[in-house]
Amino acid sequence: QVIQKMKARIERGYWPFNPPIGLENRQDSVHGRILVPVEPFATIFSEAIVKFSKGLLRTLEETQKFIISRYKKHGIKRKLSINGTRLILSQPLYYGLIKYEPWEVPLAEAQHKGFVDKSYYFKIQDIFSKKTKYGSRRDINPYFPIRGLVNCASCGRPLTGSWNKGRTKKYANYSCKTKNCPLRYKVIAKDKVEGDFSDLLRTVKPQKEA
Repeated sequence: QVIQKMKARIERGYWPFNPPIGLENRQDSVHGRILVPVEPFATIFSEAIVKFSKGLLRTLEETQKFIISRYKKHGIKRKLSINGTRLILSQPLYYGLIKYEPWEVPLAEAQHKGFVDKSYYFKIQDIFSKKTKYGSRRDINPYFPIRGLVNCASCGRPLTGSWNKGRTKKYANYSCKTKNCPLRYKVIAKDKVEGDFSDLLRTVKPQKEA
């Protein structure tokens, strides 16, 4: 009987269990107990969700670091795992949605108002289901900042950065390593290509909205 009543309450859009971090149940004259946001967690999670859905945070690791940095800013001493980060991004309750798979309650509108627009929930589900992909290199090297941004003039594939040994010292260069490319292994000095890139960048101005 208890389970039946709890399931019926979920189906009506109310969460009968302990709420996730960032939400809490409060007494309401109309709804009885209903979820409301808890700050600063609601704002922190909202920022992370929006940035991740827009590709400004490209990986779970970047999102984890972002949330932890916001925790520190607010003096919150709380650990966060990668799996915990994924759960934050995927929590329907944050979006004003509700579901409970163990009792076969499908996704639906909740009675409480989420602190993030529900459209972001579906965007993130697309990302996790690999319908949307945000590329990210694991071998990012701050010494070659434009690697992946500059393409070979012959084959059009991205140049890679590397150190080449000279007679007395090593030199930093960019080069193409695409098989069968006429310019394969032809190196361009790091200072030269990065200088040209900087000059080109100075001619570009973002729109006012950006």
